[in-house]
Amino acid sequence: FLCLGAVPSCSALHQVASLYLLIGLASGLGNATANTSLTWAWHGAAPQLAAAFNLVNSCFPLGGSAAPLVVLASERRVGNSLAAFSAISVAALLPAAGCALLQPPTAPPPPPEERAEEEKEGAADGSSRAVGGSTVLGIDLGSRRAYVRCTVHAPLLLTTTLCIGAEIAYAAWVYAYAAHHAEMRSDEAAYLSSLYWSAFVVGRLSATPLAAYFSPGSILVPSLALEVLSLLALALLPPSSNVMRAGTVGAGVGVSMLFSNILSLLARYG
Repeated sequence: FLCLGAVPSCSALHQVASLYLLIGLASGLGNATANTSLTWAWHGAAPQLAAAFNLVNSCFPLGGSAAPLVVLASERRVGNSLAAFSAISVAALLPAAGCALLQPPTAPPPPPEERAEEEKEGAADGSSRAVGGSTVLGIDLGSRRAYVRCTVHAPLLLTTTLCIGAEIAYAAWVYAYAAHHAEMRSDEAAYLSSLYWSAFVVGRLSATPLAAYFSPGSILVPSLALEVLSLLALALLPPSSNVMRAGTVGAGVGVSMLFSNILSLLARYG
């Protein structure tokens, strides 16, 4: 938050880049801490955990939706859009300081050391309820835990990386693309960025009750399909204000449900 508030004082590009590097690191640590705390607090309660992931992670796009509006208001009323960075920094610091006073949840007890061996033996004699055993393409990985890491954790972590990249890249790209290729005015392009994050908020809040009744996998597939189709439409159709708005809403809703439900799916596998 201190780095964000210091952005208006920068006079060179390398200073801004350095501050944003620190901001990104701090944001990643904060996000990981919040989601880990949710996993600890709702350990063993999959529907409640999935709903909590979607609800808490809705705060991020809510801020993203408000930020362009704050910048435009700062430019019009104060005459300096950079003043918005200081205002956002103070507004974000207060609840973060309050969270530091809360009692953190305790970590769940680690599984017994013999659990992997029991699962492996159960898979061998057909008594285990786990699906897939410990063999991939004829190669025995030695334990059910290693099998889950290779066939579940690794693909989902890669998907998470790509989803977050698409989420942040679109938010950073849509303003410039709308202004230069769709020939939208600068204020319309800024509102388009806000529209993206607003659609993101609506999608993630809508996923909160859905996550209590549907599995994470059943939500991920249509969400990913909507995201891909929206981006393809933006890439293939002639750029116009209507196409940009429709594609932005679809991209925002589609990507909004991916991150939280991937975390829920990972939490189910421990």
